[in-house]
Amino acid sequence: MITERGGPRRSPNISLIVLIVASFVLMTFDIRSQGEGVAATLRSGAQSLAAPLQDGAGTVVDPIADVIDGIANLAGLRAENERLRAENEELRAAEAEIEKFRQDNLLLQQFLDLTEQAEFPSVVAEVRGGTGTFDTGFVINKGSNHGIVAGNPVLNQSELLVGIVKNVFPDSATVIPVIGPTTGVEILTEGGDLGVVTGTGDPDRLDLMILDASEPVEADTILRTSGNQRGIPSGLQVGRTTERMRPDGSLIQSQSVAPVADLTAVRFVIVLQVPAEDPAPPDTTTTTIAEESDS
Repeated sequence: MITERGGPRRSPNISLIVLIVASFVLMTFDIRSQGEGVAATLRSGAQSLAAPLQDGAGTVVDPIADVIDGIANLAGLRAENERLRAENEELRAAEAEIEKFRQDNLLLQQFLDLTEQAEFPSVVAEVRGGTGTFDTGFVINKGSNHGIVAGNPVLNQSELLVGIVKNVFPDSATVIPVIGPTTGVEILTEGGDLGVVTGTGDPDRLDLMILDASEPVEADTILRTSGNQRGIPSGLQVGRTTERMRPDGSLIQSQSVAPVADLTAVRFVIVLQVPAEDPAPPDTTTTTIAEESDS
């Protein structure tokens, strides 16, 4: 074949064959000169070819191992975190319990201070739970063994009327709060009118009835015990009017009265040990019999 310049053109296949033959010849001389066999040369070549593959495999395997180690460490850290979180919750619960005891101690001290200043003998009792009856009520942990009798008034730490003792047992008693439907407390208005405050079962409302009202009862008036009811001294705060009440003729009846004591968070109470009944007259039977014997 003639090129454009007139010279012969070599075939690329012939050139490739010449290069391959020359390579084998050079390899033969190199093997003979080093005294190694073909197998050793091939082995060395194979190792040369495998070395990069081994390095590559190590490069791939090492990160996988690192990831596995990381996952194992992450699981351990997660377990440790859960343990620390549980310990933290326990510490918070313990702190809350300690704070509760501290608050109870302060409250009890306040109650004890009040009993020392009280006009009547009194005892501090802890609220233990509801009565389980239809009427709203609660149980206290003091009873007849502590001088409590039915009809005793029950106060909170602000000396506000909470309720009245109903049933008494040796070491406990049930208290019907002022909001109970069966509780009636005689009150005296600022104008001197007598009335009765009765619970409605609603913690925010009391019913007021005045049969012989001489004047309206203004809003925001504090209604206090009259002192005419057995076992309940005068002046105890019972409720506060929420609106002005005008008599209808001489009758006032309204549920616009709110209890002054917070009955939703009562933990301790003071029971005033005022006799609920008049003392019995002295027994003169023995004297009379003795006098008759002398005669």
